[in-house]
Amino acid sequence: MNVWEKLRVTWTALVQVLRGLMRDFGGYYLSPYPILLIIGAWSRLVRRLRGIWLPRGKGRPAVREDLVDLILDMKRANWAWGALRIAQELALLGVSLHKKTVQRILRENGLVPPRTRITPPTWSAFLRTHKNLWAIDFTCIFDSAGHQVFLLVVIDLATRQLVSLNATLNPCRQWITQQICNAEMAGFRLPDGLVADNDGIFGRWLKADFDALFGIKVGHIPRGMPWLNGICERFHRTLKSEALARILPSDIKELRELCAAFQAYYNARRPHQGIAGVTPATNYADRPNNTLLNGRLRYRKIREVGGLVTRFELLAA
Repeated sequence: MNVWEKLRVTWTALVQVLRGLMRDFGGYYLSPYPILLIIGAWSRLVRRLRGIWLPRGKGRPAVREDLVDLILDMKRANWAWGALRIAQELALLGVSLHKKTVQRILRENGLVPPRTRITPPTWSAFLRTHKNLWAIDFTCIFDSAGHQVFLLVVIDLATRQLVSLNATLNPCRQWITQQICNAEMAGFRLPDGLVADNDGIFGRWLKADFDALFGIKVGHIPRGMPWLNGICERFHRTLKSEALARILPSDIKELRELCAAFQAYYNARRPHQGIAGVTPATNYADRPNNTLLNGRLRYRKIREVGGLVTRFELLAA
């Protein structure tokens, strides 16, 4: 590479870093950490100029700069994604990169707030002892007209598959039973047991009806211990942070359409931490293997759930 070519690449890297910094400021305009973005942009520029003008010799290769750009673009397009989520999204593209490497890249570029001491609990021991269980729970939101809408969530605990996600203004015994019937007609194999909390809607009728109609044994968690239904509780946060917190449904029809779109995305496209970063519809062995990539990365952005979530897909070089 001659001097003029190096100058051209240097100018391209400078423009790219400044453009990314402006985008970061636009996304973090309420963040108390803007100085981290400036430091991260400076470090990124220095690293790239060093790679252009002072290339390293033999040794462990650094993460490619176009792969760094992809990671930063994923973060900018989905601010709620952390290092593990981005690493799992990369794995779905066939790019193998450890979450700690992703976390280091995000931290070096100022896109990770300071650490907290709070870590979420794990459910691996619970799932190892319960292989064929569903969990059920309600959450609620308000539409633009001020109506309280109830969302029923049914999740397969072993596969993390979202069995049912539907909305109603009047939750009742018959409506809940119908959702299980709909799931069975949609091709879901009914479980041996169902985990429910102690909401008033899940009264004594739930055990009797589900046992008589479906052969499902219902177990209520102890009072005051919502973490025993933690998969559903965590899903409520995912649903609200990735979809419902970013849109205000005008009516029950629009909300049901949103629920159907999110269920399709959640089951087919979204990686899950509890099942090694794959989706319920994807076998772990069927993931693409593009660990050894030749040429510059080319990818496209695909909008999901009406544009509320952006996923990435690699293109042929």
